[in-house]
Amino acid sequence: MRMREDLLALDTEALAALANRGLVKRAGKDLEKSPPTLSEGEDVTAEFPDGTVAVLPASARFESADCTCAAKGLCRHMLVLVLAYQAEHGRREAAGHPAEITDEELAARFPAGVLARAESRIDRGLRAHVDGMTVELPETAVVFHGGSNLELAHSDVKGDDHSVAVVLAVKALREGTDGTVHLGAESVDPSPCTELLPTVESLLATGIAGADEVQTSRLRQHADRLRRKRLNWPADVLADTARQIEHYRSRSTAYDESAYAGLLAEFRARHDAALRRPTTALLGFEESSTAALKLIRLAPLGARVSSDDDHLHVEMYYAQLETGMTHVITRSFAHREELLTVRDVLHRRYARHRIADLAQSTVITEAAGRSAGRVLTLGTGRLARTQTLPLGSGWSEFRPPLRYDDPDELLAAVRSRDPGLLRDRVAVRDLVVVPVESIEGLDYDPAAQVLTVTLNGSIRLRAGYSAASPGRLRILEEALSGSPAEVSGFVSLRGGRLTLDPLAVVDGAITVPDLAVEDGGEAPAGDAPPDDDPLRRVLQEAHRALASCAHRGLSGLRPSDLRRLAEAADLLEEHGFAEIARQIAALGKGATAEGWHTAMVRVLFSLDEL
Repeated sequence: MRMREDLLALDTEALAALANRGLVKRAGKDLEKSPPTLSEGEDVTAEFPDGTVAVLPASARFESADCTCAAKGLCRHMLVLVLAYQAEHGRREAAGHPAEITDEELAARFPAGVLARAESRIDRGLRAHVDGMTVELPETAVVFHGGSNLELAHSDVKGDDHSVAVVLAVKALREGTDGTVHLGAESVDPSPCTELLPTVESLLATGIAGADEVQTSRLRQHADRLRRKRLNWPADVLADTARQIEHYRSRSTAYDESAYAGLLAEFRARHDAALRRPTTALLGFEESSTAALKLIRLAPLGARVSSDDDHLHVEMYYAQLETGMTHVITRSFAHREELLTVRDVLHRRYARHRIADLAQSTVITEAAGRSAGRVLTLGTGRLARTQTLPLGSGWSEFRPPLRYDDPDELLAAVRSRDPGLLRDRVAVRDLVVVPVESIEGLDYDPAAQVLTVTLNGSIRLRAGYSAASPGRLRILEEALSGSPAEVSGFVSLRGGRLTLDPLAVVDGAITVPDLAVEDGGEAPAGDAPPDDDPLRRVLQEAHRALASCAHRGLSGLRPSDLRRLAEAADLLEEHGFAEIARQIAALGKGATAEGWHTAMVRVLFSLDEL
């Protein structure tokens, strides 16, 4: 009789990844109460007192297991089989390391088509983040629960996509067990972007008022052409630029002058950086298309509610329990006779669940797809299976780069990241979980309608009022006044200090301030917070002046625009930003696209560093 080393190597974490933690606990209780009778041959068979029979074929994945119960997927009887087998033979540590697996062994394990797809991904250039036995790829994360036993490697993608991911993860582990590694080509030709620089400079020269439907259509065509060449990030910039022009032409409040200027600056910045350091990451060359997912478990991290002229938008954030990979589900609801608020949409349904329940629950689904930008879509048909459960202890299981117990470690991580203009264009960035050790100095600025609190002695939590969710500050204050265990939010540097824009607070249950249905009520108590860092205010004024120039068009600047540039330059000079001051002053004497880009990029990079 051959010992099933793969079953003996499965620990609780591995079983939870294959099923879920609640089912594993139930299986343990069932084993104590009604242990099955095991039969071992080529297959392992468990016969239960109630007549249920579970069979795990030799050398087969759990997807091939068979049980006479009515449950779909990996059932509790199969988990009891594994636990009973371990009780009889003794659980053992996983043998071997995936990095020790040779190409010859991979060829014997996987079909030629899978290996060819993996090599094609490597030839195009692939970046992976390795953390012990977890490898995060652009399209999924692979966790090796069984050492060198690849049957127990877990990912959330299906079929051959899973096999390709496992092969890539094995090759990534050969490069190291901690940090970012590169496979294959690390550079990509940015020349298709070079050809489009005149288009971007034309927009900068004429201003947004000079952009018509023809130009918007061409921007989308250029974006499609870049995407076919796998230059995904520049393609996204052009598509977003076209969207901003459409917002402006339709007089929508979704148009953002600063965002529009930032897009023009980003396209040029990515292009120039890729000329100096043509890595695949700068241009999004390694990103893949939408992937269909198998069973995944998502812990809620909070939600953000916003509104424009046309729609109310709800963004619900999650982290995958097995890997910590972050995702977002977005839903938009059209305003009708009156502007919607969050109260009006919480009862609306998506994937047969209320928005309120989805946003505040652990989501378990077998019907999800994920884009390269980490946007999730859930199946909505009758056969689509999506379940919601309480959060439980989900956040406590996470590690960096999602959860940081040490503020100094978080500060170092924030300072080491790439500038915002050059980072991955994924839907979820800078989202972290912070355990709460102490809360001090709750302050409220009634003029700015901003609530601030100091967490753990060094992290400033800062939240502003939202007309789309008028009760958010009151609910946030109440949650922070209790005994919160953890807070999630978007982290940034402001005045050289860690600042958290909160999404959710956990104290046993999860509180999502943006989903508050009550009115704001009285303003939170407390004194007005101190002003923001003066250096940051000076840079922000320079940024606004440059964004106004992009909006107006460099060829049509008015005397008021020139005065604003001169005033911004004087302030920059006064506060020690001599080089940026010189560049902005030069724009006032003769604005050029080259000068504008240089000044805007320097301002944005400086804001990132403060």
